[in-house]
This record gives sequence, structure tokens and C-alpha cells, in this order.
Amino acid sequence: MKKNLLSLWLFVWAVFFTAGISAQTTIGNISGKPKAAETFSAVEVVSNGKGGLRLPQLTTAQRNTLAIGAISDPVKKGLANGLTIYNTTTNCVEYWNATRWISLCEGTSMTKISPEPCTAEADGTGCNQTFTVTDEDCPNGPFSIAIMAGSEYAVLSNINSTAGTFKINFNVNESITPHTVLVRVTSSCTGQFKDFLFMQKAIECDTTLGSVPAVSPSNGALTLCSGGAVYLSIPSSTANLSKVIWTRNGIEVARGVNYYAATMPGTYNISLGAAGCNEIASNARVITESGTSPAVINTIVASNNGIICGPSGTITLTASGASGAVTWFKNGELTSKTGTIITLTGSVDQGAWFAAAGSNGCYSKQSNTVTITVQTPTGTPITLNNADVLINNKAINEVTSFCSEGNLVLKVNNPQPGVSYTWYNDKTIITSPYKIPADIANILIRMVATDNSGAACPVEASTITVPITGGAAPGTPTITSLTGGVLCNGTADLTVTPQQTGTYTYQWYKNGVAMTETTQTITVDTPGVTYTATVTNATGCASAPASKTIPMEESTIPVLDWKTTSTTANNGDRIFYETKLLAGSATSYEWTVDGVKLSATTSSTTITIPATGTSITIKVKGTNACGTSEEITKVVNVSPLCPTPVVSASTGTTASTVAGIGKTMGVSVTNGNTQTYQWYSNTTASVTGGSAISGATSASYTYTPAAAGTMYFYCIVTNGCAAGITGTSPVFAVNVSANPEALPAGSGILVGKTCFDINKAPENDGGTCGSKTIRTVNMTNFATQNVQNYVFTASSSGAKRNLRFVVVDANGAVQSTNADAVAVPGTVGNSQVVTLVVTYKNTLSDSGSIVWGRTAANAINVKIYAVYNDGTKDVAVQLNVKIQDCACCGAFVAAGVWKSFMCHNLGADASLDYTVIQNGLIGDHFLIGQKVSLEKGNLAIPTTSMYYNYNASRNPGSESPKKGVSDPCPAGYRIPTNSEWEGVVANNTYSRFGTSYTSSSNLTSMGKIGELLYMPMSGYNQLVNGAVIPSGLNVGGYYWSADGPTTSAAVGANTLVVGSDMRASVSYVFTYWQGWSVRCMEL
Repeated sequence: MKKNLLSLWLFVWAVFFTAGISAQTTIGNISGKPKAAETFSAVEVVSNGKGGLRLPQLTTAQRNTLAIGAISDPVKKGLANGLTIYNTTTNCVEYWNATRWISLCEGTSMTKISPEPCTAEADGTGCNQTFTVTDEDCPNGPFSIAIMAGSEYAVLSNINSTAGTFKINFNVNESITPHTVLVRVTSSCTGQFKDFLFMQKAIECDTTLGSVPAVSPSNGALTLCSGGAVYLSIPSSTANLSKVIWTRNGIEVARGVNYYAATMPGTYNISLGAAGCNEIASNARVITESGTSPAVINTIVASNNGIICGPSGTITLTASGASGAVTWFKNGELTSKTGTIITLTGSVDQGAWFAAAGSNGCYSKQSNTVTITVQTPTGTPITLNNADVLINNKAINEVTSFCSEGNLVLKVNNPQPGVSYTWYNDKTIITSPYKIPADIANILIRMVATDNSGAACPVEASTITVPITGGAAPGTPTITSLTGGVLCNGTADLTVTPQQTGTYTYQWYKNGVAMTETTQTITVDTPGVTYTATVTNATGCASAPASKTIPMEESTIPVLDWKTTSTTANNGDRIFYETKLLAGSATSYEWTVDGVKLSATTSSTTITIPATGTSITIKVKGTNACGTSEEITKVVNVSPLCPTPVVSASTGTTASTVAGIGKTMGVSVTNGNTQTYQWYSNTTASVTGGSAISGATSASYTYTPAAAGTMYFYCIVTNGCAAGITGTSPVFAVNVSANPEALPAGSGILVGKTCFDINKAPENDGGTCGSKTIRTVNMTNFATQNVQNYVFTASSSGAKRNLRFVVVDANGAVQSTNADAVAVPGTVGNSQVVTLVVTYKNTLSDSGSIVWGRTAANAINVKIYAVYNDGTKDVAVQLNVKIQDCACCGAFVAAGVWKSFMCHNLGADASLDYTVIQNGLIGDHFLIGQKVSLEKGNLAIPTTSMYYNYNASRNPGSESPKKGVSDPCPAGYRIPTNSEWEGVVANNTYSRFGTSYTSSSNLTSMGKIGELLYMPMSGYNQLVNGAVIPSGLNVGGYYWSADGPTTSAAVGANTLVVGSDMRASVSYVFTYWQGWSVRCMEL
């Protein structure tokens, strides 16, 4: 043991204290005898059978503090290669390979790979085969295959986890350092892994590219001021410049350029062809950070836009806003030029220029770069006089200050033909008037004159960089006109008024082009033009522009004449008087009668002639923007004669209705004079002998009959100007039929369109009415679609006589029908088909019609009945028609038989757009036979007598009556019967939309029946031990029918099911525990 300790001490002493001595050493012995080191060994450790070599143990965090990658000295960095530790975080031996730490752990799985890991060429080729991994502990996989290290060098492709196959694709290695990629394969069966190391060769340096030039500056140790840059460069004429690579700490940072702005500390060098190739040590520049750089110069500006005119021409470069030292660079190389403004001359100064604040190596980051070129002129030179280049009417070279947020009026006097004049703020093109931005402290205004042919060199005039010190600009003025800008007789005056008092000059613009007018008021004559104006105060600060657009309409002072020629009237007459325009137009009128102003403001009015007097004087005048017309006068001679009123019908004189539904009649009167009205009823078609109707004293009367029969009416109108002066209307006849609503239901089928959506009012877009866009395809335009057919098909058996049609139209939506023409007074044949044509008013779709804005809740209702006698009594087949400005939800329940449905599930939020999937559409769930839903707290299990249907008194399988006592639908609606659901399935298309089965808590799927019935896949709720358990959301929607199965042994009810398809179904097993949805249909 002592010998081993001595040997170890000697080894440590040899390693640490004998620098420069080359020897081979063995530590330990074999059976007490020394062993000589092998020729290939520098150090050998011989185990005594009781221990091994213990490497330095570090955690990953401790290992990372070594910061080997950050060593800038290339010699020291190279000595670190091969450094070996034992990582206690990963329990692996690791070594440093000049780029990163490499783990020697292969994993503990039995995984094998075929073929063996490859070594790719530098260009990425040579490793395109498919690799297969197998593990005897996991013969069927699957495997997780991933790159654990080196993902920047290669990617995996064609991975088949089950088969254990993959490919590896290497990127091009453009460095002299070989690349390694570690691929880890993990077996799912055991969770163990094994690592496989793939290699890539380094690039071979191309020695034919020649030598790299020397890097400038020549000092090997440079200082970077924090926040700034160190500018490294080589000549821009360097051969093979495209192959030059700039590196920092051996990593490429730029290529193909002759300079690099280093903004981070590190060791910089240049290579040729690939990183590390053809380097020379003397080019290494070690940059350390110290101090703080000056502020960046954001903008440099070249006069003449960077064009030097001829080989001896000059331009200037200005570092805008710079303070302190300024250093200039050309093509990335430091020049001797310094200062805020420099002059460039001729071809020698062509190139790309930028500036940096600072000097003597402590520089800011670079400014923008401007390219300087030389142009040889061939045309006549442009002449430019500073006195002609004006800013707010001041020569550009005389401007020494600008106003905060002021406006600049930019103008060039005496412009040359063929020359364009462009204004700039620094480098930004501006136009007149130009408002100075609020966030700048100084400004450089330039104007460049350019030959449009390109033959002559551009010429520039500019200010120097001027501070914003001229005070505040005037407030924005206003432009007024006595005519509102309207051209009267071809002209209008515009006046610009400053906000503040003071001394001002004025500048006007016409459609943005400066005008010669500089007075406060100008006369304009062009309609449709926008005039703007600025005001400039005594200090030279200009306001923001005010503007006024001249209307297209021209006018003149109106000239009026009388259109009404009559000059006579009777006392008490109401006479309509109207004027006409001989010239101009009028926007308002003023009327007077005997000097008293009337309320009328239009070109006509109705005047009541006084009851006394012999004449009146009527005067009127018109006004527009140009002024007021001459007043015109009419003297009306008044006579005491009282005229006889002429009374005519303003509505039809023959009308039909049913008991309980009113009909309105109306009259109109000519030659009226303070007239009064009285309506009379009569049993005969006569205007005498009738009975005065109490309270019927207006121009219209509505009669609401109580029973069937015919009643006649007339109206007597009495003028108030004298006693006994009357007129009588024609006779109105109202034919009243018995209201078929009270008749028993008959047999047969009456079909036709029962819901109309005019799709007009914008306020009914979305919500309960649905999207107007979606509704467009099914909207009704009554202007062209007002004629509708309703077909009655008689039953195939039974007595049927005296068929007639009754249309109940309380709101006056129907224009006419052919009911009288198609009535069958005698026997009606079995299955006989009779078509009723209903012509609705063609104005129902018009704006403001009786339908406009109506929803399903307040729709216009028209009821159509086919009435006949079945041998013992009158019976009726009813059809309800709804006309609304809202979606019609519905479907066919039999061939040609359309029924309207509620648009939402019972209990859903009826304010929501039912076409857009959202949770509020799910609605409530009901146990069979229950009027109150589970969601509303009804958790009582239905009794056996309720299992079959929603009407306990109904026999199983029966569909009469249609609405049972337990039906939860609101008035006017009911649950559909099973045969009606079957008709829905058989006579409508079906589609599903949304996302299926993705959520058990949010609605994501709906069914669509036909085009107008949307059914959420609302699932069902199960009642389990008193708790409500939601189920099946987005799997399907389950909708009750009103009747149960045809066998009393079945425990359930018929339903409509919407899911991947649509079907009518019978559920037999314990459905009384389940709450399903309800969709109500019209009665």
C-alpha cells in the first residue's frame, strides 16, 4: 500500500512539476513486480484488484462554470481539448472536443443498429442509407428516436417508430472542425436507451485561394466601447472577396464583405473558403470591452442625393443631429475625414459611406449608409437661385429657425422647363404644406432639382441643420363662405380667418397646388375643387392648413312663379297652393297670409280660407345659399258660397272577412270646407235608411262583424261653411263568413308555402332572426313573388260537398284570391285537387311596409281554410301563413307539406344566432311526459302511465289529439308526432357541420335539415340516483316525439336522432331515466 501511495505521489509530482520532461510512467504493479509502460502509453495505471482510477467529479452546473468555450486565447483553448470529467448529474464520463462536452454513456438498453453509424462527407453526402434499430427486449417497438447533441449539424427524416427505422441528413460542414451527432434510441418496453455517434468530416481547405490580407486596424488588442462598435476591415479590392469569412471565437459571423462592425468582445479573424482555413495568427484581433460609446448618428444625408457632378464636382455629407466628434468610413474602411459636415470630390470619393460618433477607436455603432456616385453631365446645366427656393416665402439659405409643429409652405419660383423639384426633410420626401413633426429637435430641409431627361446633374439648395427654436405655430384657421361654398352665378368668395389676432400673410392651394393668391379672401369658380389655406405670423411660423370643398352643384338666387293659377275661393275652403322655379333652386320657403307667417317651408301648402272677409293676400319667397328670391304675391277673392262636398271611396267598396276579423273602409273628399263625417250601416245596398254608427265620425271606419252575413255602409260628409251642404259616399259591402277557426278539423291536405322572410331590416341581422347573409337564398321578394299557389287534395273517401276557401287576413296583406272561381258548390270527388291562388300585395317587401322589421313573435298572420261539408256539418282544413322579416325555420313533414318550427331548442337562449354553434343553443332536457325540464329542477321519475307519450289519455301509437296535456311547447306550437319526424327524414336533405366528438362540455357540432332547420347535437341527460349526468354532447341530438311506441311492453318513446346521419328511431330500454331535447312545431 505504501508503495502505491509513493507511486501515486511520484505521478502527481511528475505531472505538475516536471514541465518539458517527456517520459512514460506506470502506476501500480503486477504481483509486486513493476511493469514497464507500453510504447503507446504515456501513463499506465495497474489495478491492484481493489480499485480503479477516480476521475474529477463535477455536476453539470459545476462543469459549465469552467467556461471553456469562452476562452479567447486560441493556444489555451486548444490545450483544453480532451479534458475529461465524471458528470454526477448524468452519471456519465464526458470529454471536451474543442466545441462542446461529449458524453461517453451509450445507455443500458440492448439496442443494436444496422448498418453501423456512418461518417458523412463535409458536403453532407455519404450517409443517406436507412438505419434500423432492434432490441431483443422490445422486439415490436415502438422506439423513440431523437438527436440528443449536434442538432445544428443534421436532422432525422423518414422516422418509423414502430419499425425502428430512420435516416440522418447532414448539413454542409463549412469549417475545419469535424462534426459529431449523438442519436439516442429509447425502447418503449423498458424505458432504457442507447446512444449512437454519427460523424462528419471537416472541410478541406482550398489552398488555391491565396493568402488573406491584413486586417485593419493592425493592433492585435482592441477596445470596444460599450454600446458601440469596432470596425475591422480589409481592402475592398481583396481577391476572392466572396470567399472571405469573418469569425468570432472561431464561429462564422459574416462572409463576402470587406468589413465587419464588431459589437461584442471576442477574438476575431478572417478565413478564406471555410471557417478556420487559410487563417494567419497575425490577423487575430482580441477585442475587450471598456468605457461607453457615444450616441449613434441615426441619419447621414448626401447633398444632390449622392450624385457628384463630373470628376471635379463636389457634394457634402451631413451627419444630421450629431454632436461631438464624427468619424467617417468609406467602404467600411476608416478615412481621415472627420466632422459633422464633410466634402467629397470626384471619382476618388465614390463608394459607400457611413459615419460613427467618436474618435481614436471608441466609436458608436454605424449610421445609415449612402452610396456616392459620379455623373458626367451632357445637357444644359440646371441653374438654381436660392432666392427662388422659398420656405414660408423666405429664401431657403436665409432660414435660421423653425417653429414647433409649424407648417412649411414650400415653393420654387421661376421653375425651368423639364426639371422636377423635390423637397426633403433629411432623406424623406415631403410636399407642401409640410407639418414639422412634434418629436424632433432639429431639421434639415433640402430641395433637389432634377433634369427629367437625366442629361444634366441634379442641383440642391438646402438649409443647414436648424434647431426647432422659432416658437409655436399659429392655430389652424377656418375658411368661411357666405354661400357655404356654393358657386352662385359661377363664383363664390372664400375667406380664411386666423384663430388668434395678429399680423399674418396668407397662402392658398387649389387641390394641393399653391396658388398665386395671397390675400385673406379669394374668389373661386371651379366646382368640386378643394381649396386649402395656411396663415403665417410675423415670426414666420405657418399654421396647419384649413380646407373647403366647393360643391358640384352651382346655383343662383331663386326666381319663383305661381303654379296654382286660381284667384278665387269660398269662405272656409281649404285650397292647395303651389309655386314653381323659373331659375335657381330653393332649400326653404316662407309663406304668409295677410302678413301672418305660416309654418309651411316647402314649395306648396294648403291654406284654409277664413270664414269671413272678401279677399286674402298670399305671399311666398324662396331661399338658397345664394340668397332669397323676390317675393311673389297672389290676391284671392273670397265669396261666401259654400260648395257641395264630393265624396269618393279611398278603399275598395266590396270586402270579405270572417266573424271576429275587422275590415276598414275609407273616403276622400274634394270641395270640402271644414267638413265633418258620419258613417251609417244598412241591411240593403242603399245610401238611405241606414243607422248612424256611434263614434264613426272620421274619414275611415273599421267594421268587426260578430257573425256571418252581409252588411252595407256609407258615409255622409257635411261642409261647415253653411247649413245642410252634404255629400254621400258610394255604398260599401262587407261579406262576412263564419270564422272557420271554430269548425272541426276536416280530412284532406292543404299545402303551400306557409312562411315568408323578406330579409330587409338591418336590425334583424343575427340573433333570433339569423344571419341576413345566410337568409338571402330563401328570402321572398313580393315585388316578383307575390303570387302563391295553395293546393287542397280531398280525402280519398267520405262525403264532401260545397268546397270553398276562406282567407282570414286581419292585417291586409292579401291583394286578391281566386276563391270564388275555384269553389266547388256540389260534390267534391275523392282525392280531387283544387288550387287556390293567393295574390299578396306586391309592396310587402318595401321599406316601411307592414312586414318591415317583424320577427317570428309578431309576424303578419294569414290563415287559409279549405271548408267543406262532410254530410252532417261544415269542417275545415287549416293552413297558417306567417309573413315576417326574420328567418323561417321549418321543414317538410310529408311530401309537399311544409311546417314551421321554432328556431331554437326549448329552453335555449332565443336571442342567439341559431346558425352559429354555441353553448347557449343546447337548451333544456325533458323526461318523457314532463312539462318541466331537468334543468328547471324536475327530477321526478315519470309514472308508468306517462311512459308512452305526452298525453296519458292517448293510446300507444295514436297521433290524436295533436297536442297532449303534458306537451311543454308554448301556445301555437306542439311536439311533432312520430310520423311527422319520419316525414322530416324522408322529405329533407341532411348535413352535419362543426367538429364532432371533441368536447363533452362545449357544443361543437350541429345537424342541418334542409336549408332552414338547425338541430344542435345536444346529447341527453341521465337521471342517476337523483343526480343529472350529461351524456352524448356532440355525438348526437335526441328529440322527443309526441307519441310512444306501438307496444305497451316498450319502455320509451319515439325520437328524431341527428348525428352522423338523421333517422326516426324507437328507444326501448329505460329511456324514462333520460332527458331528451324538445323542438316545437307549429300547430
